[in-house]
Amino acid sequence: MSVSELETKLRSKFMKQGTCEEFGEISSILARQDAAGRLYAFVCFKNKENAKEALKNLENRDLFKTGEPLYVNQAMKKQDRQAFLQKQHNQYINETNIFTKNLKQDLAASELQTVFAQFGEIISCVVKESSNPVIKTKFGFVQFKTKQEAFKVLVEGYKNDRVKLLYDESNIYLNLHMPSQRYD
Repeated sequence: MSVSELETKLRSKFMKQGTCEEFGEISSILARQDAAGRLYAFVCFKNKENAKEALKNLENRDLFKTGEPLYVNQAMKKQDRQAFLQKQHNQYINETNIFTKNLKQDLAASELQTVFAQFGEIISCVVKESSNPVIKTKFGFVQFKTKQEAFKVLVEGYKNDRVKLLYDESNIYLNLHMPSQRYD
């Protein structure tokens, strides 16, 4: 089990007070501080059932009466946690938001919206310019009301003559917007 968001003054209290012993026999407790100064602890129970009981009873509990609940979770290896978070992240990808790039330099958001309106009801439309001073490119985001309308753009947009006029040198790029990922 991992316990995070521990304050400095609470770490020793957590370790000494026997906070987790009431749930069963403990093999080990390890307290650490990450590079950002956040404190956390790992508690290893000898029995899985005791760990489950501790998780259930300690999560979001204001154990030390500080006004801040504990954040308690099942401990995972780093790669397992990253896979879990990636899976969780993928559930929230917005399938109604289209990302497009290689737009003409003089293109306005209103023009992009007018052309893309033929595929469905648009919730929002934004055109931006890259921050790279050497290679100036324009890109945009068009959010549709439904994912069916967005997929219609992906299927029909490449062969649509009005859409082709929005792009430099016919380098049309249309895709679902995928949030940026950080790589360690």
